[in-house]
Amino acid sequence: MLPLVRPALAAVVVLAMVGSWNGADWAKILAFVSLALVPTVVFYLLAEKQIVTGLTAGAVVG
Repeated sequence: MLPLVRPALAAVVVLAMVGSWNGADWAKILAFVSLALVPTVVFYLLAEKQIVTGLTAGAVVG
């Protein structure tokens, strides 16, 4: 029975998502994404030399 319900379930999920799209608080979502991105960028900036060295050392054959 589940294979027969999949298209209807997918349609309900899509319509529910579209209906709730305007209800999302995008300011809070963007603030969270920005705060989550900061440590990653800081880590990359501090470890950039080691990351590039490791990538290029692994590409050498022989």
